[in-house]
Amino acid sequence: MAGIDDIRAQFNNELKSVSDLEKIQLLETSYLGRNGKINVLLAQMKSITPEERKKSGQEIKLVKPIIIHRNLRQWIRNLFIGKTSLKNRNCG
Repeated sequence: MAGIDDIRAQFNNELKSVSDLEKIQLLETSYLGRNGKINVLLAQMKSITPEERKKSGQEIKLVKPIIIHRNLRQWIRNLFIGKTSLKNRNCG
């Protein structure tokens, strides 16, 4: 599915400009939230063949954990280099 590759590349580009936890959370919501880009792709799968649907679904399942992992890793990296404010850290 070409859309998932585009979304993955777009996410990686947007992640480079994130500098605090709030922006990371917004980025995650824009991709994984109820009306996020991943769910839009899932909704579009209704119009493709069952064979394509299976392959596309597997690709989408692989992207979700990548987004979550990279968000966390970026936030930790920024925390250690001083870009993330500790007062914005949500520990709950």
